[in-house]
Amino acid sequence: MIIATWGRSNSGKTTLAANLAMAFADRDKIVGVISSNLQYGHVQILFGQTIHDKHGIYRAIDDNDANGHFWKSGLHENVFLLSVPNEYCRMDFENVTLRQAEELIMQAASHFDCVIIDGSDDIGNPVSSVGLTMSDKVLLLHRPSIASCSWYASKREIIPLLRLDEKILHIINAHDTSCNLGDYLGRANISVKLELPFIAEASTLENMGTLICSSDTRKSKEYNSVLNKIIEVITVE
Repeated sequence: MIIATWGRSNSGKTTLAANLAMAFADRDKIVGVISSNLQYGHVQILFGQTIHDKHGIYRAIDDNDANGHFWKSGLHENVFLLSVPNEYCRMDFENVTLRQAEELIMQAASHFDCVIIDGSDDIGNPVSSVGLTMSDKVLLLHRPSIASCSWYASKREIIPLLRLDEKILHIINAHDTSCNLGDYLGRANISVKLELPFIAEASTLENMGTLICSSDTRKSKEYNSVLNKIIEVITVE
């Protein structure tokens, strides 16, 4: 199964990808998480990990060997990460072709029970865009705001072009009541089945290299409950 997270910048895509990987791993699935961020490593920070130069997504592409460059998550023996190394420091943006991204994802899909693509808000990102088209399910995150509504409106024409209509599961993430949820849903014209709770300490946990699902708070338990509902929905559908 290939799952892609998608949404506006800062909508919680990486956080969901990392925590969902752990939830799948707890169900005895072997999970590979691929970051579409081609300029700096982020997903491994959530796991408190450092990916070194000899590994990472560019080396995987150069060697045509995605599975040989996944990095152990350190938090669960069933979760592996493919990202830009922490110390990646080239000034020029590396070009990754659509064909290379497709081959990368195909190799991972043949190796793991579940591949999660941590997507980008930029539709021009090759790993994210190919991940969207290859995915079995797209988890589209909404952090309610006028800016989020505008971002989604700008993507409405792209959704049918990429044939994503039937694959998208809309999820409200971290609604902090600063924006009226009913107004947001009406403006976006979407139907939402699931809502991840607002976790006030999420940034603090991230900086500590601790996942929300590993924290023993009431809100974290609510978050875990929604993760399990997401898995149930996407595996049934």
